[in-house]
Amino acid sequence: MKTIRKWFGFVLVLATVLAILTVTSFPAAASGACGDNAVWDLAEDGMLTISGTGPMTEYGSNSKFPWYANRSAVKAVVIEDGITTIGANAFKSLSALTEVTIGDGVESIGANAFDSCSALKTVSIGEGTISIGNSAFYNCTVLQSVSVGEGLTSIGTSAFSTCKALTDLDLPESLETIGTSAFYYCSSLPSVELGDDITVGERAFQNCSSLTAFSMGENSVIGKDAFKSCSDAMEVELGGNATIGESAFASTGINTLTIGEGGAAIDTKAFQSCTKLASVSIEDGETAIGANAFDGCSALKTVSIGEGLTELGASAFYNCKALTNLDLPESLETIGTSAFYYCTSLSSVELGDDVTIGERAFNNCSGLTSVTMGDNTVIGKEAFKNCSNLKTIELGGNAAIGESAFASTGVNTLTIGE
Repeated sequence: MKTIRKWFGFVLVLATVLAILTVTSFPAAASGACGDNAVWDLAEDGMLTISGTGPMTEYGSNSKFPWYANRSAVKAVVIEDGITTIGANAFKSLSALTEVTIGDGVESIGANAFDSCSALKTVSIGEGTISIGNSAFYNCTVLQSVSVGEGLTSIGTSAFSTCKALTDLDLPESLETIGTSAFYYCSSLPSVELGDDITVGERAFQNCSSLTAFSMGENSVIGKDAFKSCSDAMEVELGGNATIGESAFASTGINTLTIGEGGAAIDTKAFQSCTKLASVSIEDGETAIGANAFDGCSALKTVSIGEGLTELGASAFYNCKALTNLDLPESLETIGTSAFYYCTSLSSVELGDDVTIGERAFNNCSGLTSVTMGDNTVIGKEAFKNCSNLKTIELGGNAAIGESAFASTGVNTLTIGE
């Protein structure tokens, strides 16, 4: 009887040990094809290597890639030189994947290729990759570092969206296009530096709440809402000939804006409600500033715009209560309706010849004490109404002064030239 009990105990212990080993052991190595000339190999240490030549197979959003059965064991992915494309959905939702290394010459990374890899921390992409597909690294929430070699020209829609831990981003000079929402809600990203001739899509960096520095080279195009709601204090430096879309920087923490020689086209509401913005400097070059472009920038003190500005849109600097230093160029032709309405700290205005000033353009600028304008000026209805401290007005010849243009002001000296 004792012998039977001992034998039973031995069997029970052995069964327990085997069960533990089964749970904790690594899966056996596996391999197979993943393209016409591409093969995969999963080592026992969890490294999945793709090698061979040509493209990988494209996988549908609901189809199973060849390593699906061992997906929980994949800890690293290496794409070797020779592979030309990474298939769509190929590595989607690999929950143990922490590192991706992509060799030179991999021309494209397919849509959703690494989507929702919840443990992924580092991505290194070699030279020669041309495009990163839509949602390629979407929702990789612990991804910290991305480095891409020269050759990349486009980043797709939502490619890195909601990568909330991303802090280190190294993009090449070859980059031309950043897609819609590409880095949306990358809330740990501290800075972005881009080269010349880049188009940034709508909402590309929206809600990147830790962004403190952003710079771009010349000929940049920045889409609607591209940086909207990036709430941290931020310095923005753009090269000349920039195109800034509607609400591109609206409601951000931007504190300084510098645009280089070549000017800019600034669209409607581009910097609206940027309540930390203190200074705007735009060098010489063809420039247009749209309606409400700087509306509600309550901390804005200094605006300097070089030659080339022709038009200020309606309400462009509406309610900029702290504005004290305003330097506008001789090239200016049109100041829109309510452009400087309620700029209560503005003390003086000096304009050149042939300027048309819209209705209520400087209405309620209660700190204004002097106005000087050149020849052929057209001053709209109520343009300076309620400027209670305005004392001195000097106009050039052939001036046209609209209804109630200076009503309810403190004017005591008016001079109109020949």
